[in-house]
Amino acid sequence: MRKYIYVIGCMTLLFMCLTGCSADNIQSKGNQVIVQQPVENSNQYTLYRKITDPAQVQAIRNITASIPSNNTIADMVRPPDYKFFFEKKNTDSSDKSVIYNLWISPHQDQVEIIIESKPTYVQLTKKKSAKLFELITGEKLPGYVE
Repeated sequence: MRKYIYVIGCMTLLFMCLTGCSADNIQSKGNQVIVQQPVENSNQYTLYRKITDPAQVQAIRNITASIPSNNTIADMVRPPDYKFFFEKKNTDSSDKSVIYNLWISPHQDQVEIIIESKPTYVQLTKKKSAKLFELITGEKLPGYVE
């Protein structure tokens, strides 16, 4: 009986350690989201919004993590409506290795995303589009109806 209690105790400690390590790993990928919008008549982007709320950052991370790598190259006719990336707070250097370019679809009820660092194009579902757009901009997606 003592062996079983000892084994269960050791397994519990092991799972707690693994859970703690994985949580640290998630946080190290960036704890804020930087959102940029285009400067009119220019190819440059300016700061639109910094998202620092951990719940919002995690919600954005969950949506972007669900984007499949599909090796699709898309050539858009206009520059992105927004760009965003994850960044650590209080650091001079930012890890901009994954920059998400976001376009609002012509019907304004979905968003399309191209990841700069890899050939990935995806059009999110209407529900995910509305959620991501609201998290990124703080506004409702214009053409989305619940």
